[in-house]
Amino acid sequence: MTTDAPGSNVPADTAVPDYVVLGHIALDRVANGHILGGTTAYGALTAARLGYRAAIVTAGAPREAEELRRAGIRIATTPSPAPTIFENRYQDGARQQFLRSRAEEVLASTVPPSWRRAGVIHLGPLAQELDPAIAAEFPEALIGATPQGWLRGWDADGRVSPVPWENAAAVLARVDALVFSEQDVNYDQRLIDRYVAMARLAVVTRGSKGCVVYRAGTSCNVAAYPATEIEPTGAGDVFASAFFLRYAETNDPCLAADWANCVASFCVEGPGTSAIPTLERVRERFERGRG
Repeated sequence: MTTDAPGSNVPADTAVPDYVVLGHIALDRVANGHILGGTTAYGALTAARLGYRAAIVTAGAPREAEELRRAGIRIATTPSPAPTIFENRYQDGARQQFLRSRAEEVLASTVPPSWRRAGVIHLGPLAQELDPAIAAEFPEALIGATPQGWLRGWDADGRVSPVPWENAAAVLARVDALVFSEQDVNYDQRLIDRYVAMARLAVVTRGSKGCVVYRAGTSCNVAAYPATEIEPTGAGDVFASAFFLRYAETNDPCLAADWANCVASFCVEGPGTSAIPTLERVRERFERGRG
C-alpha cells in the first residue's frame, strides 16, 4: 500500500479526512490518450474544491492520478497489473461503453487506520470492485453509496451492459444514504421503487428535472438550477459528493439536495473535471437562487 500527503509533513495515515471515496480511479480512453474519469475523481475533486479534506482508497492508481494529488487529495492504493479503463463509442446519439481493462479489487486492508474516523464515506464502485462489507471499516462515518458499478456487467469483449444489483440488500443494510440516477436503472420505475424501499434515505437524480428525495415514506422534489449544458459527464458524482457532505452537516436531506443541485449545475457547464466549482462560486449561485 502507498499513501500520499502532498504539501504536508504529516504522514497521510495520521491525518483524518473529512471525506473518503472508495473505488477505482478510472481512465476514459479518448482520441489522444486517456483522461481521468469516474466517481472517485469527480467526488474527491468536488470535496476538495468545496474546502474539505478529501481522500481516495483504490487499487491500481494510474499515473494520471497525479492531477488529484496536486489538488491536495490523498490516495491510498494497492498495486494492480492495469488500471480501470473505459471506452465510449457513440452512434446515432446512443452510447456503447466498453471496459478495456480493470484494476484489482479495493481491499479493506488498504484503508489507513486514521481514515476509519473520517466523517463521510462514499462507496463509489465502477466495475464491481467493492465488497459491501468494507463499509464496516468506518463505524463513525456517515456512509453514502452510488451503485452504478454494482449495476454494470461486461462480456468477453468488454462490452458493458446493465446487470441486476445482486448485493443491494447487503449494501443498503450498511449505508445511510443512497444516490442514483434514473439512467442508472434505464428509467425502470420498478427498480427505482425497489431500491428506494430498501434504503434508509434515497435520492434519485433526474438531470435537468432535478431530483427526488425519499425518506421514511415521504418524498420531496428538488428543482435543478438553471445551467447551460455543455457536457453532463460526472454531474451525478459531483451531486453525490456534495449531497453526502451537506447532509452530514445538516441532517436535512432536502436542503442537502438543493445544495447538491447547485454544485452539480456548474459541472455540466464545461468539459471533464474542469467545471467543478469552488465553494465561493457555489455560495454565490446558491444565495442568488434560481431566478
